[in-house]
Amino acid sequence: MSNKTTKAYRFFPADKDSIAILHQRAEACARHVEEEKTDDIGIPYIKFRLSQNELYGIEFKSTKGVIQAANIKKPPCVPSVICGVINYHGMLLGVIDLEQLLNLKPTSKDKDPAMKHNIIIVSSSPMTVGMAVGEIEMSDSYKPDGLNESLLSEIDIQNAFLKGIDKGKVSIINVEKVLASLKITEGGVS
Repeated sequence: MSNKTTKAYRFFPADKDSIAILHQRAEACARHVEEEKTDDIGIPYIKFRLSQNELYGIEFKSTKGVIQAANIKKPPCVPSVICGVINYHGMLLGVIDLEQLLNLKPTSKDKDPAMKHNIIIVSSSPMTVGMAVGEIEMSDSYKPDGLNESLLSEIDIQNAFLKGIDKGKVSIINVEKVLASLKITEGGVS
């Protein structure tokens, strides 16, 4: 009896067309499972604090990771909404100061965005950035039809980036709109 073992990778296709088909199938299966889950429990999100203990959330589907604020370096000539860049798995990522973007007043201990506790890595095709946030609370979920509109109509900038308010206290951030608002030009981000 032969004890030959075969490595699993040998069964995977090598040609580009077959690999593309496998990726399409995986995406279709992932979407189907995500749609089923959101019907029962809602859309999961990560909850965190900004400004003077205001609660915000970002959907899990937009997050790629959470890291503790590490070595944020501020390059010259970048807009104030960009608090710096970080090395994330060998890639340089821009880090957005959400308090600045949403026109929130920073707490006295968080006036320097580089001193915030955490960075949430978010992605919306084709852009991936970090968002400097305060303390991360926990995860929760919401149902899209259960979101309330913000009552703060005078803060149009903030409302433009929100999907709504969950349970009357957590503002859900629309990552796609935030990233779309960052205009990328040949000279950088504005």
